[in-house]
Amino acid sequence: MCVPSCKRLILKITLGENETHRTTCNSIWDESESKVSYDLLVDLVTKYAFPTHNATGLPKDYEVVVTYVDEDGDKVNISSDVELNDAVEQFVSCKPPVLRIKAELNCKEDLNLHSLASDQFPIKTDGIGNLSDAESFFGSIKASLPRKSQECMSSHHPVA
Repeated sequence: MCVPSCKRLILKITLGENETHRTTCNSIWDESESKVSYDLLVDLVTKYAFPTHNATGLPKDYEVVVTYVDEDGDKVNISSDVELNDAVEQFVSCKPPVLRIKAELNCKEDLNLHSLASDQFPIKTDGIGNLSDAESFFGSIKASLPRKSQECMSSHHPVA
């Protein structure tokens, strides 16, 4: 892969139905490895989906599913550096050089709002296990998440 042309490739990353972010391939380029990085792509999607999430990486109760439509019109998953590199190579010489990616954040089946509260954010309880303040806190966090994430949380643990 030609490094300069790869870095000029435009990535259009769509989250949900109405949220699209535009960046360049440079944002997922790993300088130390001289290649595109699936992990950097997941980190980028995470930043878009959870803009107020301070820690690096994806909250543990979510997984990212990344797909694109290849040159044959097939929907293809990207789940590794090799698959991401293949997608980039298909579109880097197109006019204009654009790779359209669809990213979804899915709840893992064992989503547990209380463990998310205690593990992801430092919330103190009254010592008896009363999480009413945490429930209120997560209601406000839930409101700031993308719609699909809100629906996922609601289906597992309704929060005001």
